[in-house]
Order: sequence, then C-alpha cells, then structure tokens
Amino acid sequence: MPRRLAQSPVRAVLWIAAFLAIGGFSAWAAMLLIRPTVTATRAVEGPVVQAFYSTGTIQPRREFPVRANVAGILQQVLVDKGDRVRAGDPLAVVHEPALQFALDKAQAELNEKLARADEQQSPVLQEFDRRIAALAGMLEIAQREQARQTAALELRAGSQAD
Repeated sequence: MPRRLAQSPVRAVLWIAAFLAIGGFSAWAAMLLIRPTVTATRAVEGPVVQAFYSTGTIQPRREFPVRANVAGILQQVLVDKGDRVRAGDPLAVVHEPALQFALDKAQAELNEKLARADEQQSPVLQEFDRRIAALAGMLEIAQREQARQTAALELRAGSQAD
C-alpha cells in the first residue's frame, strides 16, 4: 500500500510534540531535584543577652610614643599600661644580633690582648723565649765547633780551610 503524502507531516508533528513533552517533563523533574528547600521552625521563648556592637576607632586623649635608640627585636616588656615609671627606668628589652656580635668580638679581642700582656702565659712572649733558647743552643754548638777546629789547627790536624 503506498503512503499518503498527508500522513508524513502529521507524524513529524506528533514526534516533535512527544519529544517536547518528554523534555518538558525532564526539565520539571530536574527543577524539583535541584531547587533548594525551605525549612520553617517555630519561635521559642528564652533568655535574652543584652549586648551592644559598634564599629569605629578608639583613640587616646594623650598619646606617648615609645621608641628605642636602636633597631632590634623586642624581647621583653618590663612595664604595663598604668604602671608608674621615672626617667631612666627601663621599659623594655630590645635585642640586636649585630650589637651582640660586636660585643662578643670586642670581649674576645680584650681577652686575647690581656693574655698577650701577661708575662707568665703570653703566647707571644713564650714564642720569643723559645726562639732565644733555640738561638742560645745554636750559639753553643757553633762555639764548640770553633773550639774543636781551633784545637785541630793548633795540632796541625786540620787545615785553615776547615
């Protein structure tokens, strides 16, 4: 049986309508699953806390800046807000590694110079004493050699070149 030409557009329209119905139903089901839900609770009576919240900046009436004479790391604060202090009282301890290094270096140099100045334990003076003793030993050897050569020359056992 041959197809009629009029049936072809009707079928196409029905298929399109079916796809649109399925797509609409899918979109409606997706909206139900994705949409956030609202949960309502009942109000209850309970204690109230009295509080006040505000934003802003608090500034003192008189401001006293505290500065150190040197840069460094603040290690210890010796006074607190409201404590009475007099001129010259330490307020805080500031540590500067470079100054500590310079102090240690100066102390080491002082100890070395004091050790060099001590007559009993000075390494420089001990070195000079050892040199003097070594030179005295060499002088004694040279004098013995001269006496031996002189005695040999007098006995005609050696030559003038010896």
